[in-house]
Amino acid sequence: MIFSLRDVEILRLVQWCQYARPADLLAVTTETELSNLLALGLLKSHAASGALVLTARGTALLQEAFPDVCRLLCPSYHSDAIQRRLRLSRILLMAYGASLQVFSVSVEALCAPSTLFLSAITRTRGQNPWGSTRVAALAHLGDWICALHYVTQNIGTLSLHDEIAAFYNQTAHLPPLHRAFIFLGENYGDLLAELTAPQETESSTLQSYGAAWTASPYPVFLVPCNRTGMIQLRLLAIPRYREALSRAALQGQYQPPDNPLWDATFQGLPFLVAVDMDLHRLDAAITAALEQGFPSVAMVALAEQAEAVLHTRYRDTGLARVFTLTEEALASVLGTAPIPYRPPQI
Repeated sequence: MIFSLRDVEILRLVQWCQYARPADLLAVTTETELSNLLALGLLKSHAASGALVLTARGTALLQEAFPDVCRLLCPSYHSDAIQRRLRLSRILLMAYGASLQVFSVSVEALCAPSTLFLSAITRTRGQNPWGSTRVAALAHLGDWICALHYVTQNIGTLSLHDEIAAFYNQTAHLPPLHRAFIFLGENYGDLLAELTAPQETESSTLQSYGAAWTASPYPVFLVPCNRTGMIQLRLLAIPRYREALSRAALQGQYQPPDNPLWDATFQGLPFLVAVDMDLHRLDAAITAALEQGFPSVAMVALAEQAEAVLHTRYRDTGLARVFTLTEEALASVLGTAPIPYRPPQI
């Protein structure tokens, strides 16, 4: 039987996800292709979760094609572990749709740009270099090495100190890059609901994600697991993306910034690129601009970012003029149309 590259890639994605919801897979494939793989007995539906999983036949096919890799992947069976894998699958599928290399078996793979590594790959190899940390994945995106965390409402607490220590220890040997956290969630509303929720009394070692968001010494980018998130990751993977987006958005009106806190000058106002959704950076830049006597700033972002967060937080409060990036501007920076990557049907 002959399979297309897309068929094999979808099977590999499900293998790495372990459990993948059909709705999440449809970002990188089609209903027809999933139906074909189900009909061939390579995928099946997992009754308890409703996710798709590999069958014994699908596993055997991939073991023959990728024998060394398959031995590194340990299945999860408990309900809590399955829920964690479903969250990981959302991250992995979104990263794949953002054209990142996701089939990485070691942290060393992050030496290459546009690469994602799931920490779960090395949590089950006799020793656990991550301890009790909650990091889901690491990614090399442009000028950044990022620690990814999936954040939902009532997600619980973490030790920011331990997260930073594990993040640094596992990436210290990589090429020098800026470090950042990426907090991912269902959408911006869910993320901010958890990050801005009233905080209970913090222990000496554990804190909420909201407290960690405030206290982090590294930038924190907020990313939804949807099409906007895919575009966001693609933009983050471009070196000096803020300058590139400033030039693409402003074109002939672009003027270099006269303050390192902003990205350009536009019609006499500080201009900020907000696509990474580092809200603390935006707040600091706006505060500095107001202190210098500017009436407001201008900023540019993706449409969903503006509608879900930036209009309420900055435009409606009079702090900023908020513009959205056009498809043409995005395409000029990305080099292709801003759509999810799908493997070719060959």
